[in-house]
Amino acid sequence: MRTQIQTKPKKSPGGLHRNAWSRVLGALCLATLSAAGCHAQRDATYEVEVRRTDAGIPHIRALDFASLGYGTAYAMAQDNLCLMADQFLTHAAERALFLGDEDGNLASDFFYKMLLDRGDADEPVSEPLEKLFRGAAAGFNRYLREFRGAYSSLACANKPWLREITAADFRRITRSEFLLPYFSQMLIAAEPPGSGNPDNAQSHFDPNSPLPDGMGSNAMALGREVTHNRRGLLLANPHQRWHGANQRFHALHQTLPGELDVLGANQINRPNVGFGTSEHVAWTSTVSTAKRFTFYMLTLVPGQPTTYLFDGKPMKMNERVVTVSVRKRDGTIGEASHTFYTTHFGAFLVGGKFPWSEQVAFAARFTSSGWRGAEALLPQYQAKTVAELKAVHDQYQFLPVNLIAADSEGNTLYADPGPTPNVPDAKAEECSVFHGEALDGSKSACQWDVDPSAVSPGIYGPGQLPTLVRSDYVSNSNDTYWLTNPDAPLTGFNANLGEAEKEQTLRSRTGLDIVQQRIAGTDGLGEPGFTLDLLQTLALQNRNKGGELMRDAMVELCTANPNVVLSDGSAIDISEACPVLASWDLRSDLKSVGAVLFREILRAGGSKRRLPADWRFNIPFDAADPIHTPRELATDNNPAVLQAIGVAVQTLRGAGIALDAPLGDVQSVTRNDERIPLHGGEEFEGVYNKLSAGFVRGSGYPEVTGTSSSWIQATEFTETGPRVRALLTYSLSAERTSAHFSDQTKLYSQKNWVEIPFRHEDVIAATLSHTVLSEGAEDCANGGWISFTAQDFDDETACRASFRSLRTERMAEIKARSHP
Repeated sequence: MRTQIQTKPKKSPGGLHRNAWSRVLGALCLATLSAAGCHAQRDATYEVEVRRTDAGIPHIRALDFASLGYGTAYAMAQDNLCLMADQFLTHAAERALFLGDEDGNLASDFFYKMLLDRGDADEPVSEPLEKLFRGAAAGFNRYLREFRGAYSSLACANKPWLREITAADFRRITRSEFLLPYFSQMLIAAEPPGSGNPDNAQSHFDPNSPLPDGMGSNAMALGREVTHNRRGLLLANPHQRWHGANQRFHALHQTLPGELDVLGANQINRPNVGFGTSEHVAWTSTVSTAKRFTFYMLTLVPGQPTTYLFDGKPMKMNERVVTVSVRKRDGTIGEASHTFYTTHFGAFLVGGKFPWSEQVAFAARFTSSGWRGAEALLPQYQAKTVAELKAVHDQYQFLPVNLIAADSEGNTLYADPGPTPNVPDAKAEECSVFHGEALDGSKSACQWDVDPSAVSPGIYGPGQLPTLVRSDYVSNSNDTYWLTNPDAPLTGFNANLGEAEKEQTLRSRTGLDIVQQRIAGTDGLGEPGFTLDLLQTLALQNRNKGGELMRDAMVELCTANPNVVLSDGSAIDISEACPVLASWDLRSDLKSVGAVLFREILRAGGSKRRLPADWRFNIPFDAADPIHTPRELATDNNPAVLQAIGVAVQTLRGAGIALDAPLGDVQSVTRNDERIPLHGGEEFEGVYNKLSAGFVRGSGYPEVTGTSSSWIQATEFTETGPRVRALLTYSLSAERTSAHFSDQTKLYSQKNWVEIPFRHEDVIAATLSHTVLSEGAEDCANGGWISFTAQDFDDETACRASFRSLRTERMAEIKARSHP
């Protein structure tokens, strides 16, 4: 039986109307809460409270891991039920069964069925994790039962794949390796010669840049030397996609009194905080330049394309056949199978870019952290300093990205602490084959080295990895470890961890410039040093580094050369572009006139993460001055720049977009037919606040299409604990009917942030809705669960009075838990 008690009718935290439950409060309440039926609740399996504060941020508080998982998944389902169910479908390898074999469903199922058959997610975990996953499944199922009884407005409402789950569903997603899914195309394209697979060698996947659309992040950790209050301050700014289930963030605050108290965000269906803060340490990550994999070239036995030589001996490839169910277009269910090939040393055979001929084949070997990442979470949450945090990472070596952190004592940390193949430079050179893109897979001497200090064989030990602890700052925007702090450059590491003394990306240069100017007080924002307010301003300041470096020279070139002949022989007058660029404020803000034109000039010039190779600069890159070089775009002879200006002018005119259109007039997203203008800029422009939006003729940039600023969190440590302000740029919910479908997107457009309380008393003071969830091992009538939604537990309704008379002790426990 389900009973909900409310002080007044309201919307649920997810924004969906729940008046149906309000109507049962009268006669149904007293009738269903009989003494005999409710005694079983004394031994409730789950008991948790979920409070929602501004922007719908859920604060989940429980006394055990199972209940914490229960409340976390329940809150996630309130906001993103359909996305969660869709992701469960993917990891269960059942997309083709329910959705047919189109749109890549069959390839997806083959890949995830291979992971299922390997049994990775079935490996044992610690008791807290087991309880967390079990509780999360029960919490999702709880909300699903409520949903099916009350709502039908969501797109997935009547889909057969919207179904109850088990703990295994959460385990699969948590256990999924960070990098391996990005290589799934190459793994599926691996077929021996003569197989007749038309996909072999047709993948456009770039193995040297496996993360799509420039996925990355910014991070600044600021220490006591540069903060006004002499404590730590951290900016987390990961860049992930705005669409789809696999990368969408969900914000949350989790508390187990005495064990953990963490606030931040993680991808949906991961029932824990990934980027965030505890009482004493705040941490985030950025995509690392370290390669977590190596390619091997295998020498095949003549006439046997699935047998390779290893130290002169023939080795048969392991073949794993996976079979999945497929719904055909006529509605019948059939089966499809695929074979994956692996080597005896654990490398996957790959296709796509690499040939599989009668003579050679190629395989990719990946590092794996297994369950170490999940098992490390509790120790990480309990760390009180960055030194303790680093010790946790040294013990578990799980993080496949950079770690940046600050603590309440004013120390900062940068590390690239995760699993990286132990391939020293000498071995890489000696074993290099296929134009340096692979190692020789025919020799045992070319396998990964073993370091006794590493947590698993074949990866570098902690002592071989870059680390920096500072009391001023560390910063990273996806370049290498080298310039984490330019006053203490890191060098001397093997090449597969990244290269030092190389030209930095424009976004990295922007980030370092922001920090250094703020420390010096030369940015026009007041006395030197950082505060939470200043960090907020700088994070969304939208300085356009490319414009700062090149705008004036472009104006000079444009003015001196008003007519340009394009590569196709056509002539174009670019004189209109000159004053537009000259008046530009060098920002990518909503009202910035010239930002659109400049972006298309860089795009036409082929700019990506770094400056176009054929544009001439008077001062080239200098490793002794990496933040400020290259600079001074040459104005005497720079035809490639003029060509780019001409193409940009032609593109905008042809699209019906004025050269002087303000950025906010053409860059936006639309939510429920409401256009929301967006600031921010592309990776190749050097805008710290990265926003990637594809150009559409006649519309400009009408939707965010690539990886962009997503979860933005600024954490300042104070005498009374962390103070947190944040933004989930695409908002908490992907459901159009939710009150939190676009609220934070509008805040982001206005550069307003959400203040998220951390201390329990502050959470209570900021509470906008409050739900206590209880689910027992036995039924109270039919279902064994009761929920309360009330602003004040002392409100004396007839139903609550009756309930207290039956469960005095349990209600006292709930009240004590809700009011410290």
